[in-house]
Amino acid sequence: MSSVAVVTGASGGVGAIITQELLAKGWEVYPQYRREAARHEVEERLSGAHWWQADFLRPPAEALANLPVLDTVDAVIHCAGVCPLGELWQVDQGTWQETMQLNVIAPALLTGRLIEQLRAAQGHVIYLNSGAGQHTRPEWGCYSASKFAARAWCDGLRAEEEKLRVTSIYPGRIATQMQREVVASLGETWQPEKYLRPESVAAAVIAALESTPDAHPTEITLRPR
Repeated sequence: MSSVAVVTGASGGVGAIITQELLAKGWEVYPQYRREAARHEVEERLSGAHWWQADFLRPPAEALANLPVLDTVDAVIHCAGVCPLGELWQVDQGTWQETMQLNVIAPALLTGRLIEQLRAAQGHVIYLNSGAGQHTRPEWGCYSASKFAARAWCDGLRAEEEKLRVTSIYPGRIATQMQREVVASLGETWQPEKYLRPESVAAAVIAALESTPDAHPTEITLRPR
């Protein structure tokens, strides 16, 4: 029987590559997307995946309405998120709410919805955090706050669910479309060779999933060389 994974934020960036790698390894993958157009861009090379749509900004009953009914789940991999920038005094209530909703609350609620399946499989929860979840700097405070909160959620889940493995991955800046937008907003020059490749981050996720049964990779930190 194939292992089963649910992957959020899978229509681009690291999430799409993780989905591709898992499919190649024979996993049954249920990748989430938000916008139909984004899904169509990667659907051909991710054939065989069981796509499901969710807008995590909607109330939970709506956001998870399309979540497939699964008997077992071996892994939930959280890649969806947002990265707002700006001085803290300028961050409005809507931005705070959206950031916490997408980066913390939605992953927590989705995992809660699948907790029985994860327990049955003694499964693995992987959260793609950020270096901003370990430290912060000017203009990154709102994003960092959400990632610090997500770190606490992962730590709490790990403590409560002793049969699960829970891994927080802390990459530095990744050469993705989201990072391109970050660079533009900061007035920096786009130099993708200075950032981590999405494939490198995906490889860390796969390595965590393939850890030997006696090992629990709780945290993985990656930085560009």
